Amino acid sequence: MFLNFDTILKTVSGQNDILYIHYFPRKKNMGSIFFTQTITNGNSSENLVRNFSSESYFHREGMLIAALQRPNEPIRGEDSDVITVSGRPAKVIEAEYLCPLLPDNPLETTDFFAHAKTDSVELIEPSRASTSNVNCSSVRYRFQAALDEQNNLISYQLLAVDTNGRLSIPHVSWRGQIVNFLTFAEQAFLDKLSYVVGNDPGQFRLQLLDRADQKLNEGVTYSIDRKDFLYQYAAVSTFKAGGYDGNLTLGELKKRGDFGLGTFNGVDGELVVNQGKFYRIHSSGTVSEVSDCDHTSLAFVKFFKVDLSFTIQTADITMEQLQKKIASLLTDDSLYAIRIKGTFSKLTARASALAQKPYQPLEEHLTQNQVIFNLSNTTGVAVGFLVPTSMEKVNIPGFHFHYIADDLTSGGHVFDFTANQLTVEIDKTKGCYLELNAMAIPEK
Repeated sequence: MFLNFDTILKTVSGQNDILYIHYFPRKKNMGSIFFTQTITNGNSSENLVRNFSSESYFHREGMLIAALQRPNEPIRGEDSDVITVSGRPAKVIEAEYLCPLLPDNPLETTDFFAHAKTDSVELIEPSRASTSNVNCSSVRYRFQAALDEQNNLISYQLLAVDTNGRLSIPHVSWRGQIVNFLTFAEQAFLDKLSYVVGNDPGQFRLQLLDRADQKLNEGVTYSIDRKDFLYQYAAVSTFKAGGYDGNLTLGELKKRGDFGLGTFNGVDGELVVNQGKFYRIHSSGTVSEVSDCDHTSLAFVKFFKVDLSFTIQTADITMEQLQKKIASLLTDDSLYAIRIKGTFSKLTARASALAQKPYQPLEEHLTQNQVIFNLSNTTGVAVGFLVPTSMEKVNIPGFHFHYIADDLTSGGHVFDFTANQLTVEIDKTKGCYLELNAMAIPEK
C-alpha cells in the first residue's frame, strides 16, 4: 500500500501548509570511466580499477551531504523545519536514504557487477558512455516528521539533493529516474514511522488515509499560493455541447474563491461572485443570493488579489476601448481576473432561461432562451477574466464579464457598455485548476 506526500499532507493535525520540499541546485560533474565501490562492515572505501580521471562514490556522497547540511542557495518554498512548524513536538523522527547509482529508466537496471564476500560487497560499475562523459545520477533524501503526545503526525518534511551527470537523455517524468527511488524511500520512512508509533505498517497507512478522507470532508483549505490560481469547474467545450447538469454545490464552490462568474444547472441564470457574495441573475431580471445547496454546471472563481489598478475619467468610454486600454497594460499572454467598478450610462446584458431536456447545444439554446437587458445609468461592478487563446479548448478566450448593480436590482452576462468614470482592478493569476464535470454527458 503506497501513500504519497499529498495524501500524507492531508492527514496532519492543524494547518495544511506544513510540507516543505526543498530543492537545491544540481551539481554537475564529469562521469567516471570505470570505478569500484567497496562496502566493508558498513564503512565505504574506494578502489579505482584503472588510472583514469574519475569521480568516486566518496565524491558524490560528500557533495550530497554538504548540500543537505549547508545549503548555500535559496530554496523553493518556505525555509523552515518540522520543529519550527510544529512548535514543541513530542518526537521528531528523521531518516536519510541514498541511491548512489540511479538507473536512467525504471525499466533499466544499473550496469554493474556485484561481488559478494563474507564481510563485504564489491560493486563494479562502468560508465554509460565514456565518450560523451555520461554517468548515472545520485540522490539523497532526508525525511523528518514530528509527532504529538498522542503519536499524531503533525508535520512532515522532505529535503532532496542530487548530482546529475552530463546525460544526453531527457530527465522528464516518464523516465521516472529520481521519482522511482523516491517511492522506495518514502514508503520506507512510513514503515519507520509506523514502528515508532507502535502500529502495524499497513494499519498505519489506513489510519492516514482515514484522516485524509476526514480532512477532505471538512473541505479544502487553500494555501496563499494556491489562492492565486483560478479554479474552473467543467470544460467549456463540454458545457457548450449541452452538459448543463453538474454535481458541484455552491457551498463547495465558495471554498474555492471569492470572485468569479458562471452559471447554474440547466443554465438557469447567470452567476456573479464578488467579495465573497454569490448571486444569481434570473432571466426575469431579478437578483437573488444563492443557496449553498444550489448546483453549478460551469464556474470560474478565485481569491481576488489586486496586482494593478487604475481609474478612467474619460467620458463615454466604451467596453471595446476599455478592453484595449487593459490589454495595453498587460505584458504577457497570461490569465487575468478583472474587476470594473463605476457608473455605466449604458450597459447591455443577458440572462439565460432554464433549459429543458433533452438539452440543446448552448448556441441553439440561447437563440430562443435568453433575455436581453438594456440598462441605463446603473452603478455596480463587472467581474470577469481575460483568458489567453492557449486555453481555448477548456475556457473562453478573450474578455468575459458578468455584471451586478450595487442595489442588487439588475445584472447579467455583459455584451457591451458605455461608462463615464471607472475603477479597474487586475489580478494576474499563476494558472488554472480544472475540475471536470463527470455528470456532463450531453443527451443525444
